Amino acid sequence: MARRREERVPDEEKALRTEAKRLRNTIAKELSDLRSQYDRQVRDAEPVPEVSDSITMARDRLMKWADSGFGAGSHRHWLALIEPAMIADPGETRDDQCTLLRQELREGFSQVDGSLAAR
Repeated sequence: MARRREERVPDEEKALRTEAKRLRNTIAKELSDLRSQYDRQVRDAEPVPEVSDSITMARDRLMKWADSGFGAGSHRHWLALIEPAMIADPGETRDDQCTLLRQELREGFSQVDGSLAAR
């Protein structure tokens, strides 16, 4: 009698495999649909709101930073700080300022990655 009842108990391993495949297939379908949606948006030049908003925020923050003298407070103050270095070694000073700008741009637009992940 116990053996007959045992035969009616579902095999847990088989049930887990079946459910895992079902979930995999569901996720694959949802990802395929999402990719199709994104492909359509790209073809139609339709902006993705989260990404577009994130880019706008990064641009605005970087423009504010540039307008405030690249973190020096004002253009006049930045020029006063940079002038002696430009006289002493213009090549190195330009390199240093370009490095600073690249770092700010990278940091400023890195938040766009977060909007892509959220989307």
